[in-house]
Amino acid sequence: MFRSVNQPVGYVFGAVYVVVGILGFTVSGGHDVAGAHGGELFGVFGVNALHNVVHIGIGVALIAGATLALSFHGE
Repeated sequence: MFRSVNQPVGYVFGAVYVVVGILGFTVSGGHDVAGAHGGELFGVFGVNALHNVVHIGIGVALIAGATLALSFHGE
């Protein structure tokens, strides 16, 4: 059971970041890894491979933080 609203929010935002990072790889192929121009996710958001890796890293960190918060509370 969650003791704080921060834990489920961390899980949700972490999952969204990971999904967006993975989806970004579907449109960033053939572009520079860290170039100024890349693919467009949903036709709106400009992404490149480095951007996708950062999104996945942030998502993993949020999920890990929410999980570690549970272990610190003894659950």
